[in-house]
Amino acid sequence: MADPAGDDLPDFLTHYYRDKPFRSLSHLPPGVVAEVLTDMAATRTLDFRLTRDEYIPQRRRIEQEMRQQFVAKGGRPRLSAPHYAILGTFSLYDDDPEQRAAIIPLSAVPTDILSFTFTDSYFAFSDTNLRGVPIPSRPYHRQVFRLEELPRLVAEYGLPGERWRSEEDRRFDVYIEAQIWDEEVLQPYLHG
Repeated sequence: MADPAGDDLPDFLTHYYRDKPFRSLSHLPPGVVAEVLTDMAATRTLDFRLTRDEYIPQRRRIEQEMRQQFVAKGGRPRLSAPHYAILGTFSLYDDDPEQRAAIIPLSAVPTDILSFTFTDSYFAFSDTNLRGVPIPSRPYHRQVFRLEELPRLVAEYGLPGERWRSEEDRRFDVYIEAQIWDEEVLQPYLHG
């Protein structure tokens, strides 16, 4: 049987993390998120996005829209919000000494719990970033894709690669993001 991802696509996902893998603010009740962020800020500088009041509500809206689209395409999510990974790797995170990585073979994740966005989902579903910089609209934005759709997308638009570093109009096309809609498949990777 042919690889549904095609020969040009990486055959693994990378989940980057700092402390423990597959922890998500999206899986916490809204009242607890502020407490967790306060605790995090006590030990390290928070990423810019986590300092913005609008980030978590916008993230939750995006996750709800992604879930609805994924179900409409035949996906069977078991979570209300996904866990995130990247198809292949991302050089910016690879170069960060504080980042750790869990590598997951693509073949280990059933396709009915796996969706993708053709860049970071926040960028794909937003008009501007959190600093107010406009995100150029692309034909593949505001959509989730199944694994079977990726070869066509890559054939038409190419892999994001490193263009975000040198092409101003590609600065938000950073990677292909994977959304994993079940925790059971992640059990082998929870201990970092």
